[in-house]
Amino acid sequence: MDLSRILHLVVVFCLTWMLIKIIQLYQQRQELLKTMSSFPGPLPHWLYGNIREVLPMSSILKKVESWSHVYPFAFPLWFGSFSACLIITHPDYAKTLLARAEPKDANAYQSIIPWIGKGLLVLHGPKWMQHRKLLTPGFHYNILKPYVALMADSTKIMLDKWEQLITQETSVELFKHVSLMTLDSIMKCAFSYNSNCQMDRENSYVQAVFDLCFLVNEKMYNILYQNDLIYWLSPQGYQFRKACQVAHRHTDKIIKERKEYLRNEEERQKIQAKRHLDFLDILLCAKDENGVGLSDEDLRAEVDTFMFEGHDTTASGISWMLYCLAQNPEHQQKCREEIKAILEDPDTIQWDDLGKMSYCTMCIKESLRLYPPVPGVSRQLSKPITFFDGRTLPEGSWVGVSFHLIHKNPSVWKDPEVFDPLRFTPENISSRDTHAFLPFSSGPRNCIGQQFAMNEMKVVLALTLLRFELIPDPAKPPPIPIPQIILRAQNGIHLTLKKMIVAKKIIKKGKTSPSVGSVDAREPIEVASGRDYAFFLKSNSTDAPRRTPKSCFCAESVTLDSLNYRNLMEEESESNADMGESTKTLLEAITSSFWSWLPQDFYQICQLTVILSLTYVVLKVMKLYQQKQYLIKVLRCFPGPPAHWLYGHVKMMAPEEEFLNVESWTKKYPHCHPIWYGGFLVFLNINHPEYAKAIFSRNDPKSLVVYDFLVPWIGKGLLILNGWKWQKHRKLLTPGFHYEVLKPYVSLMVDSVKVMLDKWEKLVLKDTKTSVELFEHVSLMTLDSIMKCAFSYESNCQTNSENFYIKTVYDLCFMFYQRMKTPLHHNDLIYWFTSEGRQFYKGCKIAHLHTDKVIKERKESLKNEQELEKILKKRRLDFLDILLCAKDENGNPLSNEDLRAEVDTFMFEGHDTTASGVSWLLYCMAMNPEHQQRCREEIQELLGEQETIRWDDLGKLPYTTMCIKESLRMYPPVPMIARKLETPVTFADGRTLPRGFLAELYIYALHRNPEVWDSPEVIEHIHFRIHFLCLNTLYALLLNLCSFLLFLCRNCIGQQFAMNELKVALALTLLRFELSPDPFRPPIPIPQVVTRSKNGIFVNLKRLSTDA
Repeated sequence: MDLSRILHLVVVFCLTWMLIKIIQLYQQRQELLKTMSSFPGPLPHWLYGNIREVLPMSSILKKVESWSHVYPFAFPLWFGSFSACLIITHPDYAKTLLARAEPKDANAYQSIIPWIGKGLLVLHGPKWMQHRKLLTPGFHYNILKPYVALMADSTKIMLDKWEQLITQETSVELFKHVSLMTLDSIMKCAFSYNSNCQMDRENSYVQAVFDLCFLVNEKMYNILYQNDLIYWLSPQGYQFRKACQVAHRHTDKIIKERKEYLRNEEERQKIQAKRHLDFLDILLCAKDENGVGLSDEDLRAEVDTFMFEGHDTTASGISWMLYCLAQNPEHQQKCREEIKAILEDPDTIQWDDLGKMSYCTMCIKESLRLYPPVPGVSRQLSKPITFFDGRTLPEGSWVGVSFHLIHKNPSVWKDPEVFDPLRFTPENISSRDTHAFLPFSSGPRNCIGQQFAMNEMKVVLALTLLRFELIPDPAKPPPIPIPQIILRAQNGIHLTLKKMIVAKKIIKKGKTSPSVGSVDAREPIEVASGRDYAFFLKSNSTDAPRRTPKSCFCAESVTLDSLNYRNLMEEESESNADMGESTKTLLEAITSSFWSWLPQDFYQICQLTVILSLTYVVLKVMKLYQQKQYLIKVLRCFPGPPAHWLYGHVKMMAPEEEFLNVESWTKKYPHCHPIWYGGFLVFLNINHPEYAKAIFSRNDPKSLVVYDFLVPWIGKGLLILNGWKWQKHRKLLTPGFHYEVLKPYVSLMVDSVKVMLDKWEKLVLKDTKTSVELFEHVSLMTLDSIMKCAFSYESNCQTNSENFYIKTVYDLCFMFYQRMKTPLHHNDLIYWFTSEGRQFYKGCKIAHLHTDKVIKERKESLKNEQELEKILKKRRLDFLDILLCAKDENGNPLSNEDLRAEVDTFMFEGHDTTASGVSWLLYCMAMNPEHQQRCREEIQELLGEQETIRWDDLGKLPYTTMCIKESLRMYPPVPMIARKLETPVTFADGRTLPRGFLAELYIYALHRNPEVWDSPEVIEHIHFRIHFLCLNTLYALLLNLCSFLLFLCRNCIGQQFAMNELKVALALTLLRFELSPDPFRPPIPIPQVVTRSKNGIFVNLKRLSTDA
């Protein structure tokens, strides 16, 4: 069968499938419109429904509250054109739905099934009834009694931590602590397992549970991740699967060990007879009426479900409860007095005490009314339903009950926004609808753990109020509730804690005499917002704020208001108000004639859309096929390692393996070989000086495959430009790197290096060796140095990381590297929709605002002719002065856009490449102590009693310079560069490459090519003796210190600047420290934009004595 026949069948199949899908969607929309016609609601847009009206998330609750006032029983909410949910906002409607055991909405819970399996949360029908019946004994009050002591222990650990934190004048993040406390508590109650997670974060299972809760919530709010394939391929999907494996292994291990223990009949009877049963005991001992217990799969599903549901919802309820009491000090004091009257010992609380806390219980319920931890649940009808007013919904309809809106319904609650615990007196409860208050849902699928949760809230409230007075922080704005899986605050809940001194009651003749005082220790406490969790998975630092993932407790744990959609459409541009009447008429005529030939019937429009889409797909496939055949034909005369037809050499180019594979390929193909990045992108990899000479002596443009990612930040500066504009910029910028300009920079470099070395001295203990990760410190040093030289700007970034611009530059570099490593993010549209993409573009705006401000201020100062003459006459010009004063032969300066592009380019290029060179240089010195000592002796002999190094000294360090060059050979800062050929090229052996082909000079491989270098793996300073530097070696040694560093036409404009900084850093470091390798952490070089180490570059530092 020929190719055209196959393509024809593919087109017909795709066309048929798409046509059927469009017809199904059309019918689905018509049915929804008919179903929702009897339920008035907010007017939806034809394409995106009500999505744009409920965004951003900060306003979603206020918006739906306003709709519930207009439609007090129920209203439809449209999520796009083909999905609508009826939102119930009245108790009478909720009663009708919740009285039935309808299945959960599958879409909302699908994302968590790989973790929790099909447990009580997800099941429905007979199997749900069986599990519910088996698990109900696990929440009997006799089982819950001993849990109170475990909850109290976990709470006291949290309160002890708070007592320490409020003495330190640092902010305490409340939700993180409460969530860890509830997780610790449920681990003790569910497994009799003391996780110690409040004090020790290293427990792999606890970390996995935290990570999974966060990842589940993140997936719900990312439209792209709703597709299982995209999520599976994403880094988050990989992390989710890995965490699932950790959680499942731990659960299986616990179940297996407990089963082994219970196999003995005597032990089994002891377990069943003992009063203190944990949740796992209940599961293992549970049997149905036929004597059948839960299967291994069901056991694991119920344990994982309990962990998923059991801590974050309670943490949400506790956090909002404490906020409500802080806002209402009179009720807080009444609760405290009630607790003091009940408890004999302020450090302990008993089961019997919980039932006596009547006023506290009313306050807890009122906080749950105002801020229900789970704002709503959703159901998919298994059969039609008729409400009390006669309106009906058919089978399959999506219905949601909004607890939040029912609790705020003014027709049910008087003054619903006011905190009034007296709403829950027995008299008021009896006069109110039973479904007016639903924090734990209602009916057959109500929350099985509601008594467990209420007990924990009472324990925390009692013990907290006896230790602290809660006060709102007036410096912070009020919290903005947002519905995620649970109810959180977007901007955090900030409280102030005031320590209470509570003396134990003195029991004397049946009377108590409490003594209460206070101290003036106050600190703001913050309940973390959703945004504050962005650092949790990325940071391993114990000092950094940890991100608390999200989870839930109640079995009704999906909020129907928690669907987060991105704005998918830009607002239509308005017509130009100044357009002439005749132009309008002409446009109308053209438009009407254009639309007249298009099909007007819906099915015809769909058919035309499908045909056009498939035509585009077919043309694209044919173009790719032709491109592949062309590339194969071109590369026939260039043998190379075998490549997969689809992904090429990508699987062999993992970061830690790429250098090793390229080295081995260089030995087999010493001149060049192709490298395939997928099925349709290939570079000819250059490994030999003769081949490099043929291509890189020309002025071919850069390959923009990678550099396109940088354009939103650095614009089109010297790094990316080509042709005459590049030549113009190069000519204008070259005076900025004249040696007279570079001279005063040496003292600035010295200052920055000394700051770094002073930091190292604090890390290194006297007469001992201390391991230090070099790259982080060196990168800050080079960034500090370039800020001084480029802008005359004292950033203090080495000692103060709070500078917003410096942090932005740092973050942008990191995000650029992250994007390169994530193939999914190479697509601009996909990257724009990700949180990382939005953060990158936000960082670009911050960097541009700062650059524009600096340029504007410097321009203002140079407008005066006298000031301009002073600047031009003074010897010390910074990089910005050069840019502003530069003019071409026609007297034209750089435009504002070009100015910003060059400044941002210089910031990007000017620190990480030099940081890489300095870091690997120090590592090479550590690995070769004999060369290190010779360099130190040369420096000491040159400087003598000098404590610094000057411009004139830099040219008098021949041996040090040779060692620097040898380290650059071994670890070139920029491991590869690429060009796109403007004209064909013919190599010395007669082989040719056509116009438009991509050539890649792999500098790392060239520097280790055994045909060019003797013993390339050995550090030999002799490689750089004068008589040894022949022409081939000059091409073989590409000492590139900036990302656009080449030789001849496009050599590095800043190479002298970088070499100076390398000499300064090495000289001052060797005068203070002896360097030796860390034997436990050898670096693994990996290619990014610069040569980095996957696991860091660790070197042992030993302070040299002053005598030495």
